[in-house]
Amino acid sequence: MLAQEVAFVDIGAQATNPNSQPIHLEEEWRRFLWAVPTLLSEFPGQISIDSFRPQIHRRIAAFNLGEFIINDVTGFNSKAMRDEAQRLKMNVIVSHLPFKFGTNPWAAHKGPLVDNLNVVFRQLAKRAADLEKLGIDRSNIMLDPGIGFGKTMRLNWEILRSLGRLPEGRPIMVGFSHKRFLGTNLATGEPVSKDPGYNERLRYTRHRNRMAAQMAIEAATGRRLYMRVHEPELYSDLVQTD
Repeated sequence: MLAQEVAFVDIGAQATNPNSQPIHLEEEWRRFLWAVPTLLSEFPGQISIDSFRPQIHRRIAAFNLGEFIINDVTGFNSKAMRDEAQRLKMNVIVSHLPFKFGTNPWAAHKGPLVDNLNVVFRQLAKRAADLEKLGIDRSNIMLDPGIGFGKTMRLNWEILRSLGRLPEGRPIMVGFSHKRFLGTNLATGEPVSKDPGYNERLRYTRHRNRMAAQMAIEAATGRRLYMRVHEPELYSDLVQTD
């Protein structure tokens, strides 16, 4: 992926999709140990560590292999994670998880789901401001609206169309690739077909994934935008690197 000129690679050891189950801290750490030390030594600054546990980031930093990006899919709702970000002073990705779900992404998948764009953007801006107050530079805080985490299918589409409304001065990251909402109607969020098998296949199609990417690029209106995707080669003609 890095050879294909992606900006960074996101590494996670704990699945947070609706069908997954939480794993113990030490199991998550064992999985990270399999790859992270090698990756950090070879690609400093280009690896994002996807974990909502402060202990994981602290242990990885202790390798002293250079900087990495701290990605918290629970939106730094944990004070312990905010404190760790303050201590490490590295780039961070603040992925929105509705405040009411705290640090439990699995609960967010079960609902009740948020269907209000203003709630998402207001809470995301609040967490970013919290990190700024802790001394993290605004330009080092990447905003991720958390598509698919505690939101209706309709709202996921609305978020893609509204990225330009996020607070300025901070980069944006959006993760739409392979998510369930891609198999739903853009306006209503209802499944495109009554055949669930069709909708499951549809969300993986090149057309639907590229359509979502184009929507995000247009909505970001020239802002620095990163897209978290599974097949970067599908989007190489849509993006510019510097």
